[in-house]
Amino acid sequence: HDTAMARSKRWMTGTLLLAGAALCFALPRPAAPAEPVTLLLTSNLEGRFIPDIDGQETRDPMLLLGQSIVMEARRTKALYFDLGNSFYPGVLSKHNYGGAMMDFFSRFQCRSTLISSMDLRVGISSLEFLQGRGATALLSANILRDRSPLFRPYIIQELQGRRVAFVGLSSKKILIDIAEKNVYRISIEDELKALGGIVAELEKQSVTDIILLSGLGYRDNVKILNTFPGVRLVLSGGDHRGVLTGGSVVRLDLADRRSIITVPPDMGYCLLKLSLDGGITVSDVQFKKPAHH
Repeated sequence: HDTAMARSKRWMTGTLLLAGAALCFALPRPAAPAEPVTLLLTSNLEGRFIPDIDGQETRDPMLLLGQSIVMEARRTKALYFDLGNSFYPGVLSKHNYGGAMMDFFSRFQCRSTLISSMDLRVGISSLEFLQGRGATALLSANILRDRSPLFRPYIIQELQGRRVAFVGLSSKKILIDIAEKNVYRISIEDELKALGGIVAELEKQSVTDIILLSGLGYRDNVKILNTFPGVRLVLSGGDHRGVLTGGSVVRLDLADRRSIITVPPDMGYCLLKLSLDGGITVSDVQFKKPAHH
C-alpha cells in the first residue's frame, strides 16, 4: 500500500512539473520595446554646392552633408525630410532652376521638402517640372492655384505599423511676383482652413496621426496644435528661424507632451528620435555638423 502511495505521489509530482513547463512555454513572452523612429531634418540648405571640382569630397558642404546622411541612415535607419529654402540661391541650383538640389534630394532619399519663400524664386514652372521628375515630394497644403493645392499637400509614411501623414504648411512670408501670381492664378490660403480640409481628407483614409512640416512661427504653430489634436508633432524650419522673445528656441513642449521642433539655419542637420507609444513623442534631439566620412 505504501509503495503504491509513493508511486502515485511521484506520478502526480511529475505530471504537475510537466504541466508547469508546458504553461511556461505557452505564455507569451513580453514584447521587446520597439526601436525609436529616427528622423533626419535639414533646413535652409540654399543649394550651397561649390562650383569647383577640386576637393569637392572634403570641401563641398552639400557633399559632406550627403555623406553624413548616408552614415546616419546606415546607423539609425533615419528617414530624411527637408524643411524648406533649399533650391535658391546656390549658384549651381539657381542656374539649373533647382535641378541640382532635386538630384541631391533624390540621391539621398529625402522623402519630402517644404516649399518656402526662397524656393519660389526658381520659378513656379520650374518647381512644377521638378515635382514631376523626382522621387522627393514638394509639400505645401496652402499654396493654391485655382483654389486647389499647387503642390502635394501631404505624404503618408508607415511608422511602426502606423500610417502617419506628413503635411506641409508654407509660411505667410512667401513672396510671389505679381505678374507670376496673375499668370498662374496663385493664392495663399489661411493655414487653419487649409489644414482643416486636409485633416478631413485624411480621416476618410483612416489616417489620424499627423506630423506637420511648417514654415510658420511659434504662435501659429501652437494655435494649430490647440486646434487639431491629431497633429502629434510640428517640425518647423525654412522661413521660421526659431526666434522667440528675442532668443533662439529649438524645442517647445506642450503640457500634453506634443512638441514643436525647429531647425534654425547653420545648425547642420537634426536627428530626432520619436517614441510611438500611443502618441508621437520626442525622446531625443541632436544637432550635428556634417563631416567627411
